[in-house]
Amino acid sequence: PIKIIDGKIRKNDNINDTICYNKLFELISKNFDHQKYHLLEKLAYDIGKFIIKNYKNIDNLEIKIEKPELKIENIKGDIGFVLNLRNDITTSSYCVSP
Repeated sequence: PIKIIDGKIRKNDNINDTICYNKLFELISKNFDHQKYHLLEKLAYDIGKFIIKNYKNIDNLEIKIEKPELKIENIKGDIGFVLNLRNDITTSSYCVSP
């Protein structure tokens, strides 16, 4: 999932500052479906930078990728990766959910 954390969208009630999520996902599909990635982390980073570049009213977002039921010894549940982008600052973390 992609979560918009901050930006103009939350600060006012102007319909022109909203995002059409259908269009957003169409643009992501158009620009990324044909590319091959070895790392999901790199794909998440590229999608995040693409969103920030193309949607000027978004300056902070979070992208979470989960690998359901990945088989790793002594770990039960899902393993995921969370990427936070705020302008040029990027942070990431890994998470395990039961």
